[in-house]
Amino acid sequence: MRAVALVALAVAAARPAIAQMCPDGTPPPCRAAPRRAAPPAPGSKLRPYTIIAEFDGTAPADVRAAAKNLVISALEESGVLAALPEEQIRLGLALAGRDTTARVDLATARELAVRGSVRTVVTGTIDQVGQTYHAAVRVLDADSNRVVAARRDIARGEDDLIPTLDRVVRAVRADLGERRAAIAANRSLNQAATPSLAAFKRFQRAKELVMDLDNFGAREAYKEALALDSGFASAWLGLRAVYNNLGFHDSAGSALKEALARPDRLTEQQRVYSVEIPRACSVGDAMVCLAAREQAQQRYGGSPMGFSMYLHGLGRDSEAAALVGEWERRAPFGLRPIERFNLMDYLLPIGRFDEARRVAASLFGENGTLQRMHLAAWTADWPAADSLARSFLEQSRNQRFRREAVKVQAAVAAARGRVREAVGLLQTCGCWYAQLVLRMVADSAVTGAQLGTLAPDTSAEGQLFAAEWAVAAGDTGTARRILTRVRGLPPERRRGLDADATLAEGLLAAAAGRPSEVVRLLRPLSDGRASGAPDLTPPAQWLLAAAYERQGHLDSSAAQLERLASWQGARPAGWRGLTHSFAHQRLVLLYARLGRLEDARRHWKIFSETFTSPDPELQHLVDEARAALASAERGR
Repeated sequence: MRAVALVALAVAAARPAIAQMCPDGTPPPCRAAPRRAAPPAPGSKLRPYTIIAEFDGTAPADVRAAAKNLVISALEESGVLAALPEEQIRLGLALAGRDTTARVDLATARELAVRGSVRTVVTGTIDQVGQTYHAAVRVLDADSNRVVAARRDIARGEDDLIPTLDRVVRAVRADLGERRAAIAANRSLNQAATPSLAAFKRFQRAKELVMDLDNFGAREAYKEALALDSGFASAWLGLRAVYNNLGFHDSAGSALKEALARPDRLTEQQRVYSVEIPRACSVGDAMVCLAAREQAQQRYGGSPMGFSMYLHGLGRDSEAAALVGEWERRAPFGLRPIERFNLMDYLLPIGRFDEARRVAASLFGENGTLQRMHLAAWTADWPAADSLARSFLEQSRNQRFRREAVKVQAAVAAARGRVREAVGLLQTCGCWYAQLVLRMVADSAVTGAQLGTLAPDTSAEGQLFAAEWAVAAGDTGTARRILTRVRGLPPERRRGLDADATLAEGLLAAAAGRPSEVVRLLRPLSDGRASGAPDLTPPAQWLLAAAYERQGHLDSSAAQLERLASWQGARPAGWRGLTHSFAHQRLVLLYARLGRLEDARRHWKIFSETFTSPDPELQHLVDEARAALASAERGR
């Protein structure tokens, strides 16, 4: 069965109608207005930053390094200061033309603080006399070097250093004006971290190894820390992250259980991120999960990268971009490259191309080239997209980036009308979903022969895609069996896949010639932003537009195709060309029938200037569009 059977139209005549525009200037269906990022909640811990300098003294270097990091841990629960994140310090060093691995002594810390408008620095001294440690911590004004607060104490042995530092930092916090009752309510470092300095030093070493991408080395270091203190909950959480990095997800789950079995050894922030947020998200309600993440972001501040990526996954790119913009204004040294890279992903779907160009100009190397390639695809600059994709394939060894380049090459070929070439390119990268999209809109035959390749993916998501492919190939029986099987899975195994299952049902309804059912199924997804769902996927947009047209609702069909033609809210960027020309061609036909000649001419101009080298079997699309426009102009 050809894909056109899924969306074939027996269009009845309809009276001309003019679609109303949404408040944001886009055609309907209108989205819910995006929520503004909420201001900090009462009790928020968005505190002024301070820079922690490396500790000096006669104690061994590993003891001084551990002491510095223990002070950072003690400041986590402070209501008056927050330690500037390590990545911000390294970014500040880079902007100052320094080696990013350089030791941040007091002079360097003060220089960075002045550059980043950070008002204070914290410095410390750990001197060893026999088995005794003399610990001192000072808070200095960065500009004048004036002492703002200073405390010292004596530890009667290595493992007494942790409670000693805890006392010192609590006293400093009180000197800085933090309420003593709030300080007293915080748990000691012995509880929130570990009573064993040796275990803490192994823990710190493990974190360094993770930053060096040595996950196997980090795993051993975490295990060594846990051998010294089996109740070290932070080490269990670190081990969980390492196992996830290595793909050992069962082991990661076991490590998490060990951490959660020791709630009294978790910091407040760790409890929120490792217990409360996962619990909120486990119910499968995107809005409940979003609220929990938002509250944590407001309370603890810092880089919103994780939260913004979650918003992006919900299709709420305006909010994600606003969140990153606010962080950029607060961060002393601006955004890290990875944050700028992600910001591009938020700006492109909402059409903020000028801002995206500025961000792209600040990215270097392959990351910059990749995002400039995506920008070219989003703005339909096909020559630039093709050139950047070819450059990637000639020079890059990054397989993920090369795959993106192949998809962009396929998108360019499809936009030009070279569908056979595009399908061949997509087959080389195993881009099955992209092939389905292209075959649907281009009326290219889909066969069931490839179902065997798709079937081995036993995940619910993989099976749903196999069902969609089966419908396109005319094998509705297989599709129904897969859909029934997936619908019967426990909620935790099919969480987040309701939209995919609904699309499969919509494809089945279209194949059976039931456009009203297609609209009933897919229209809620089109308006799904109010409930936190992403926008419609390209095949669902095409399917819904076809169903509206078959019902005679030409204005609604045109509105849906306008969204597809502009790639409004859709993703990923590299696939835009797969549907670009075909959506514009359909809009020429629809607007010609509606008598909206200016709109028809606008889309004809885009289509005819883009679809310049169609495969012979697709030449009829050009002829149909030209004839429809000419007929409408004659009848005007």
